[in-house]
Amino acid sequence: MGGVEKGRTKPISQFLEFSVDFLEQRALKTGEGGSVTWKVKGGKFHFDYVDKHPQIRCENINLVGVRKQDSITIFNTSGKFLPFENVWRGQGGKVTWADAGLDSTVYVQLTEYKVEAVKPLFQCDSALMFYPLYFPGKSIPGKFEHNIVVDNKAGAAQFPRFESFDKQLKITKIGEGVEYFGGFRLAGSSLYGYGSGNEPAQVTVYNKKRQKVFYGTGPLFIIKREQNIVAEGVNAKLFMDTDSLFHPAVDFRYDIPAQVISLTRGDKGSERNPFFSSFYNMNL
Repeated sequence: MGGVEKGRTKPISQFLEFSVDFLEQRALKTGEGGSVTWKVKGGKFHFDYVDKHPQIRCENINLVGVRKQDSITIFNTSGKFLPFENVWRGQGGKVTWADAGLDSTVYVQLTEYKVEAVKPLFQCDSALMFYPLYFPGKSIPGKFEHNIVVDNKAGAAQFPRFESFDKQLKITKIGEGVEYFGGFRLAGSSLYGYGSGNEPAQVTVYNKKRQKVFYGTGPLFIIKREQNIVAEGVNAKLFMDTDSLFHPAVDFRYDIPAQVISLTRGDKGSERNPFFSSFYNMNL
């Protein structure tokens, strides 16, 4: 501690206070009331003193955030904790979707990330998603965030969250005859297909003879595998032999087991447009 200026003993007392928390509970900072406590489990650590600032360096630890009965874990990560800033700067590690109700083959690999020791939310701007069911043998780069939500029930869980950078991903294992093309977002166990104005998300439905029966584009599709796909404001085309039925902004629902497509007009703006039939060459 030779670098602390004369008369400035507050940093020393702060550091000693923190050290007690850390050595007794392996806690980066002890949460008060309903707030969060981040704890270090396993691995190796040592105290360091860099540029007049104390820090703890940790290797191959599990970092666990605890809030009441709920917790999240970053597995096998390394990094340093800066007690005066209350910030953990992490490198690497893995977070799975097991607590959100998916199996442990669904996970992200983190790069650099930051955890503020008093906050339950953290982000990683450049993570790799592994979801073998939809993307066998490859990883998907994107943005990741997680939050320790009290009572984050698997069915309604909105975390962990991941969003792909790539908006040109193809997904086929949604249900028989269904193909999706666009961006990929996972929030808890819910899968969303998303696009932007010039790159809308696309859903195509084929019949058993591999003939196209529906093609639609839109900003967001909510996809429940083997159950249904729902979206609003879809630019939709239904194909019947050589003819088609068209609508520029319709509410779309596809019941996958029953293989039933429902298209419903809304009551705002272009949603109110009639359907256009190429067979009758007229609005319906």
